[in-house]
Amino acid sequence: MTNRKDFIRSIGLMAAGSLVLCSGALASFSGKRYPRPGLQLFTMFGTIDDDVQGTLKK
Repeated sequence: MTNRKDFIRSIGLMAAGSLVLCSGALASFSGKRYPRPGLQLFTMFGTIDDDVQGTLKK
């Protein structure tokens, strides 16, 4: 059976471990460049048929 002292110790260790893991993961992603966002063409279903180039420019 877990008592209060063991529970608080376990939670503290899990919190500290997650901070260490997250800080390392964030540092590795900080220098990456991500591609430009895309567009799902089905969102323009009704308007894209009239003027494809104009709709995509908007």
